[in-house]
Amino acid sequence: MSFIRYLLISVVLVHLFSMPDVVRAEGEVNDLKPEQKFDLAMEYVYCRNVPRSEDAVSEWKLQYKDVVDQEYIEGMKPIFDRCNGITDQMVRSIPDLLESAANADFIDAKIAYYTYGRPDQRFYSAKEYEIAFNNFQSKSYAFIISALEQGSNEALYLTGYAYLEGRGVDADPEKSLSYFKAFELCTGTPVVNEMNLLTSHYDFDPSAIDSSHKSQALAETHCQINRQEQK
Repeated sequence: MSFIRYLLISVVLVHLFSMPDVVRAEGEVNDLKPEQKFDLAMEYVYCRNVPRSEDAVSEWKLQYKDVVDQEYIEGMKPIFDRCNGITDQMVRSIPDLLESAANADFIDAKIAYYTYGRPDQRFYSAKEYEIAFNNFQSKSYAFIISALEQGSNEALYLTGYAYLEGRGVDADPEKSLSYFKAFELCTGTPVVNEMNLLTSHYDFDPSAIDSSHKSQALAETHCQINRQEQK
């Protein structure tokens, strides 16, 4: 899903270094607007897998001292500085922040929840994680369908992934193919890698399936929604 990740990370980078530090305080999250919750969640996504304290940075430098040069380390400094002080509890809150923003009908959060709303297993007991993951599975598909109805090309793409992965819906390679091809028709973006995934995941040859009628119908409906929303 590199296409969607690229779009979302691009949004993050626009806001990341201009976000007021005050919104990072855990006790003030409930007062944030949906778009602020989204930005905050995506900042945590940006920082969740990098060292987030001075001790952690020192350990990282020691671990990779023979792997990376000083120039690379200096290049990482702005990231370390920005992420310093973000706690595990903040990182654990990513799904809740995205879910809250998505429930407020913020479309970017609906898309991001599918990609980044998966609970981080590091911060859960086995039982807690099972509950959190089941919640994620069911809600991620619901948010994508909601975003699709709002006219999101990204949601069209991710619906193809939902049918590929069987997330929140029974896996169906033919439906997956139809949505991927509809996305291609809507955006002009080739879906070659996605066709390869269908081939590798299933005993299935996309080229042998005539999905053009279904894809065209999906594209016409979806792209029409986009045109109406852009007016």
